[in-house]
Amino acid sequence: MSAHKKPTGRMEPLAIPANNSLAGPHWLCLKFPDNKADIEGLIVEYFIKHFDNFIRIERNHEDSFDFTVWHKNGQLYLELMELIYHDSNANLSPYIEENASVYPDKFAEQCIECIISKSNKYTSHSNTPIVLLTYVTHWRFILPELVKNIITRRLSSEITNFKSVYHLHIFKPGSSQLDRLYPCDDNILSKIHDEEFSNKAYTMVNPSSFNVLKYK
Repeated sequence: MSAHKKPTGRMEPLAIPANNSLAGPHWLCLKFPDNKADIEGLIVEYFIKHFDNFIRIERNHEDSFDFTVWHKNGQLYLELMELIYHDSNANLSPYIEENASVYPDKFAEQCIECIISKSNKYTSHSNTPIVLLTYVTHWRFILPELVKNIITRRLSSEITNFKSVYHLHIFKPGSSQLDRLYPCDDNILSKIHDEEFSNKAYTMVNPSSFNVLKYK
């Protein structure tokens, strides 16, 4: 498989050491590989840590699904997709380092359009379930809870060819959070009431621009 160069950004969570540590707060730069195959391999490594029933996973050819996963109850196809926020300036790369004013409703709709578009590429008559795993590689694209809730609610009324849709967020080296965006249990959907905030922008601030003023 040829190495396909892929643009990535930076993820820099803040590390706060224990009180008895001489080191002060510092940024942990999460380095992503610079080619698509290695990025996807890294994302899958984090993904499988959240399950205990996976037996084997193999990468497929480029003209097929990204991965095939064998688990205790059978097998599934795993597709990966990065979620990217595009602001109003289409001439700029989305991976820029400038602070971003993000409208949750707009970001959620961008994500949903990408998910549905990818779903439409596959037939609903496949005998093997297809799972979509979404992820981000840049601090501007991190999905806050509000955006994930909007995606979850709106996807619940869509018909997709995916058995399930997950979102993986690597928040520090070796650790990640996995959320299931689709399908969602009715009792969870009934607790999502974030639409009133969907048109109120929030600001994503470049983490490297922060300075620690006091540490004790």
